[in-house]
Amino acid sequence: MGGANGFAAAGGGIVIAVENASHRSFERFEDFNRRPRSIDDLEVIGRCQAVEDADMYLTNFHAYEANASDKTSWKQAHATDLQLLKHYNALNQKVVVISLGEETMRVYQNGHLVKAFQVTTGQPAKPSLPGDWSVEEKQSPTVFRSDEPKSSPYWYPDTPINYAMLYHSGGYFLHDSWWRDNYGFGTQFPHADSSGDSFSYTGSHGCINIQESNAAWLYSFVDVNTPVIIY
Repeated sequence: MGGANGFAAAGGGIVIAVENASHRSFERFEDFNRRPRSIDDLEVIGRCQAVEDADMYLTNFHAYEANASDKTSWKQAHATDLQLLKHYNALNQKVVVISLGEETMRVYQNGHLVKAFQVTTGQPAKPSLPGDWSVEEKQSPTVFRSDEPKSSPYWYPDTPINYAMLYHSGGYFLHDSWWRDNYGFGTQFPHADSSGDSFSYTGSHGCINIQESNAAWLYSFVDVNTPVIIY
């Protein structure tokens, strides 16, 4: 009976052990994933994806812990950012990095900091997603429509958005939030935003909220497939 099992390689990535009645062979997960798939293949792909996801979440959590004691200004490059760029093989391209602990976005190109600004991420009940993602699509302009009933505390009216960059399926965007005045640490929690807007009193629904002129700059800078690292 044939089968396959996956395990983490010492040098990073996932290695697949493919077995049949006569022999066992080894190949990289990404190569295995390109082959025609049997039921057994689909099962091992699912297991290996779970291993990769767990490794990603753990890597980013350790970066979050390390960055918590870093006294470097939010406007400057952080060691944890560069470590994550190296880990995800993203040192030689454009990369958007969001620090949840600082409520800050830092944008890099070829390992050098290009721009930094404060943001507002998801509120505790609707957190932004830590991980290694990418810009999946860009929309300018667009309208966000709530999928919650109007009786829900998470409902919001149809909202025009000038610059939207999808970073994860399910409606997770980097986008301008023209209704907010305040960004940075603490704005993901309940607070009194100086705009006075009733939808600005806490964090987002999982999106990364950005001041409008910063969002315009980011929209012109990133491309589809630009990495987005959130930790």
